[in-house]
Amino acid sequence: MPVPVKLSDELVNSAKRSGLVSHRSVPSQIEYWAELGKLAEPDLYQKTRQRAFKAGQLKFDDLSEKEQNDAALSAITTPTKITFDPKITGKAVCEWDEELNCLLEHRPDGSTWTGKIKNRKFFPEKQIS
Repeated sequence: MPVPVKLSDELVNSAKRSGLVSHRSVPSQIEYWAELGKLAEPDLYQKTRQRAFKAGQLKFDDLSEKEQNDAALSAITTPTKITFDPKITGKAVCEWDEELNCLLEHRPDGSTWTGKIKNRKFFPEKQIS
């Protein structure tokens, strides 16, 4: 059901100009722009949340499962990498191995496993050393 909406003259004139080029009426052009906005918004929302997390404005636990996995993968595939020796820290260290094309976990006992991260936890698949 159509609903009357107040729009700025600037938006209406812009829609009129763009509509001429694409052969759309002013209402059709504005509806087209609205559809594009709906399609783009989820991606923009996700990027905004990623920036907020990296800036420390969002906690890891506040992210969705997909966002957590993306953040974990982003952290281990970042070109600038700080290496921690698991034998010194007593904690396992994960890294992305370009040659093997997989995620590796180096453990304090000296073993190395391939695996995947899910919900901030490493799930080993195969011991390789």
